[in-house]
Amino acid sequence: MRLSKKLENMFSAIAFAEEGEFETARQMVAENVDEPPRKPAVDEVKLGTPRIKQGRLAPKV
Repeated sequence: MRLSKKLENMFSAIAFAEEGEFETARQMVAENVDEPPRKPAVDEVKLGTPRIKQGRLAPKV
């Protein structure tokens, strides 16, 4: 589900909750939860030590 659709559902649920329609609001919020989580774009970030030699970056060895 796209972010814009999720926000639309959330704002609609808020409006219903403000009017006392709590069950309808819960159902609208549950629609956002039913979707399986997406795989993150980046699984792991590897950090290494910089290669510094005489004030400059040294070439990879």
